[in-house]
Amino acid sequence: MKLSTLWITGMLWMYGALTQAADMVATDIIDSTPTIERKKVELPTLDRRDLALGVWSGLISIEDFGVNSISGARIAYQVSESLFFESRYAQSKAGKTSFETISDIQLLTDEDRQLKFYDLGIGYRIAGQSFITRKRTLTSHFYLVGSMGNTQFAGSDELTTTFGAGFNLLLNDWLMFTLEGREHLWSSDVLGTAKDTQNLVFSVGVSTFF
Repeated sequence: MKLSTLWITGMLWMYGALTQAADMVATDIIDSTPTIERKKVELPTLDRRDLALGVWSGLISIEDFGVNSISGARIAYQVSESLFFESRYAQSKAGKTSFETISDIQLLTDEDRQLKFYDLGIGYRIAGQSFITRKRTLTSHFYLVGSMGNTQFAGSDELTTTFGAGFNLLLNDWLMFTLEGREHLWSSDVLGTAKDTQNLVFSVGVSTFF
């Protein structure tokens, strides 16, 4: 009887010791769990600027009249991150044709050599990044654009279709540099026969956002 009592007492003591050890281990595990303090992060908000005003200058190759300087202005509205509308106005002055140079006969007056055009177009751009230096990266865009407008040249007004591509580089959040090339298509009968002419324009420009 005494032996059985002693055995039961020992078993109860061992059970109590094991239970206490298990509780200590569980407490150590809970206490060792790292405490992470979560910080509230506020993302910076940027002013939405949908309107861009700019000036540009370059060269225009007027079919039959050589390569001449051209300059103009543009206004653009950003519909979305990729889509935009724009309107442009520009002026140039045509040079002499090869016939005029050889024969010394003037086909156009100085006033008729003045070229003016305006158009309204739509463009689509793809955003990217340009690595200026090893530590400086700027946002850039490649874009395609097409437009319809009017060209005043040689005493007539001609419907003009324009299409081209360009590259934008955002120098900061309000100033943008642009490099582009466009094809201007209009009909001309200056040399006596009506024909569709192709007139290339290559330009550089800057724009500011509002």
